[in-house]
Amino acid sequence: MSETIDFGIDLGTTNSSIACCRGGDVRMFQSAESMNVTPSVVYVGTSGRMLVGKKGYDVWVQDPANTQAEFKRWMGFSDKLRFPASGKSMSAEELSAEVLKALRADVQRVTGESINASVITVPAAFGSLQCEATGRAARLAGLEESPLLQEPIAAAIAYGATPAAANQRWMVFDLGGGTLDIAIVSTRNGRLAVLDHQGDNRLGGKDLDRAIAEGFFLKRLGEEYNLPDAKGEAKLFERLMRGLIREAEKAKIALTTSEEVTVELFDLGKDRDGKPIEGVMTITRAEVEEKIGPIVERCMNLARRALVGARVEGKDLDRILLVGGPTQMPVIRAALVASVGANLDCSLDPMTVVARGAALYAATIERTVKAIAKPQAAAPAGVVPIELSFERASGTIQSPVAGVVGPEVREVKIDSQGGVWTSGWVPVECGVFQVEVMLSDRRPVTQFSISARDATGRAVPVAPATFSIAFMLPMSAPPLPHTIAIELTSHAGESSFDAVFKRGCPLPAEARRTYRADQTVRPSDNTAMLPIKFWEVDISEDPQEKWWAGCVTIRADQIKRPILEGSEIELTVKIDKSRKITVEAFVPLLNQSFVEGVYIPDPPSARSQLQQQLDLCFERMDKIYRGIYDADRDDLRERAEQVQLTLEHLAEQAGEHEKRGGDPDAELGPGDVLRKVRLQLAQMEEQLEGSGQSTLAREVRGEARWTDSIVQQCGTESDKQEMERLRAQLEKYIESEDQRGIKWAQEQLRELRAGILDNQPWFWQNVLAFLRKPGRRFLNKAEANRWLAKAEQAEQTQNLPAMKEAVVRVWEMQPPDQVELSKQQAAQSGLRQG
Repeated sequence: MSETIDFGIDLGTTNSSIACCRGGDVRMFQSAESMNVTPSVVYVGTSGRMLVGKKGYDVWVQDPANTQAEFKRWMGFSDKLRFPASGKSMSAEELSAEVLKALRADVQRVTGESINASVITVPAAFGSLQCEATGRAARLAGLEESPLLQEPIAAAIAYGATPAAANQRWMVFDLGGGTLDIAIVSTRNGRLAVLDHQGDNRLGGKDLDRAIAEGFFLKRLGEEYNLPDAKGEAKLFERLMRGLIREAEKAKIALTTSEEVTVELFDLGKDRDGKPIEGVMTITRAEVEEKIGPIVERCMNLARRALVGARVEGKDLDRILLVGGPTQMPVIRAALVASVGANLDCSLDPMTVVARGAALYAATIERTVKAIAKPQAAAPAGVVPIELSFERASGTIQSPVAGVVGPEVREVKIDSQGGVWTSGWVPVECGVFQVEVMLSDRRPVTQFSISARDATGRAVPVAPATFSIAFMLPMSAPPLPHTIAIELTSHAGESSFDAVFKRGCPLPAEARRTYRADQTVRPSDNTAMLPIKFWEVDISEDPQEKWWAGCVTIRADQIKRPILEGSEIELTVKIDKSRKITVEAFVPLLNQSFVEGVYIPDPPSARSQLQQQLDLCFERMDKIYRGIYDADRDDLRERAEQVQLTLEHLAEQAGEHEKRGGDPDAELGPGDVLRKVRLQLAQMEEQLEGSGQSTLAREVRGEARWTDSIVQQCGTESDKQEMERLRAQLEKYIESEDQRGIKWAQEQLRELRAGILDNQPWFWQNVLAFLRKPGRRFLNKAEANRWLAKAEQAEQTQNLPAMKEAVVRVWEMQPPDQVELSKQQAAQSGLRQG
């Protein structure tokens, strides 16, 4: 077994490929269909038989319900898609594992070798959960060792990150089937370094195909046929669209070299009148370029952002490296020249360049998972072991190699492959030798053989007898793609984020911070804890553009004396290359340290992710409306109403997607619109910030008005008196800017409101309606449905106690992991700025 990993895999949205670097050459492995790439498609038949790759792609249009593709776009989510013919359900990582198994099988078919290690590439924009899911997919596929490499870096290595290319700057423009990655790479100072990267995990060639299919084929066919409806006839419409998208992809490829193409559409099913859907139409390159113009502009915007982030201009770049099939389109190349202004380099196959680069990198990575060995077993009779020490990758043409060998060896000789260079016989002194080997500047990797002889000149067999060194620039530490921040609570009760590891910082990394406890934790209170909350943050202008990354808690059962509010908390936070975070919290008051790994939550579903974002937006809208009322800002009301309508439309779309089967890709589709909505919310919030009172004061005043309306409608005289007392007290606290008093009044208002609502049938009817929403998950669905039926029956007979009991039972059947995760995310941070 080789001591290095050697294999590199490009696990792509549309196509995947595998390469190997041994003996100084990179070799691509073809599929059984003699293709350099394997379509990332999985089909599952009635018996559970799977077809992966080209065979799966061939049945995609005919049986779309039992075929899945583009699952990389929802990697990192917990969704499972069902194959109805077999009843089997699989997640994105399980489907990806099948593609990886197919690639492993191609290697074994050609070479007989069963590989258990490979470098796997991921988009630079992948977050922690997506990288973790990729690692799980590799393990499911039998790859015990699978270091991840960012795709732009792999492409840069393949294009020639050698010393001959030193002191340059490149843009790697990687537009694949489903993702876009752009990186500004530097080869200055003798190292390969990423200056900045931008990406979109939901922007790629498939979006171009869909734009062509919808803008030309679907539109023209709709003029002649009574086509199935996307809402009412989802399965028929999905089959039609898959067929059209497939033809759109063919037309896109043909228009790369032709000005126009004639497309023959057939075998697309029947329309509502039973008429076969067929057609012949001609489209031109100019028409397509106009239709996909907005998508191309999105790509160019990211390219410009990458230049700004790297603090370079287009004229400073030596070249733009093109990666991915869609980069062969003239419109993409012309847009890059116009937007960036550098020379294009398309000298390598854009479909396989990432796998090639991954293999070159793999040739420099020593394996940590060895073959099953016998530690105490002696070397074969007559074979002398050698312990070698050298750099697997060298940025200079000469590289030192040292070795330790047994006393029977008196001289060693090292020869490069092909006999181009030899060290000659080098004496071994006290069992040690050192040689400066000469690398080939014509091959990326130079392989060497070792010969040995004893004092009489007799040859002595040694192991290992070969080794290799890559002639490439050493890589700087991989950059962190998203800022890791700790949530803090301010004196005003508002949350802020302290960036512990900023986007782009090299990994691994370590940081030290000192904060103060925002609450008292006593050993006597078993439920008390001090949460330290971590988030992945991307766009600072958007407070919702963050992802829950985990939590560390100091619990009451871990301490012997109280941690008082205001006590110093000294944190040492470490993050490794795999983005695993560990925290050491030292409390000087207790002279006690707590070392914890950050709890990484289970991945959310695409549906829950979208719904969570929508819920947060609706909550922010409620606060904005209250702020408009409090500050008398009628100038913002019309804008707020427009944003509210957009949110309601998105929520309606989400409901339609769920009814059609919960396609994760469709669930994530509204993300771009939602991002724009969130920025509009942030702008309105900023405008309301200057209205004279804190966010907390406005929030609690709004709660007071809501509570007062409930009290006036449903409360007793005693409740009304209590409400007046709380309102007066709240105003005193707001006037004196007593934040703790405002929080106390908020809690009192909530208790008063909860006590009244508990006896209101309409309140429990609303909770019941929430639990009846499609897509709600329960630990025991059958039992939950039974109690839901009881609650509905009690609602009809107006039996409030029975309805309350049934609703509470159903509420408690929600998955505890989701409940706990929600609690952890919602819990106020236990730290504030020191």
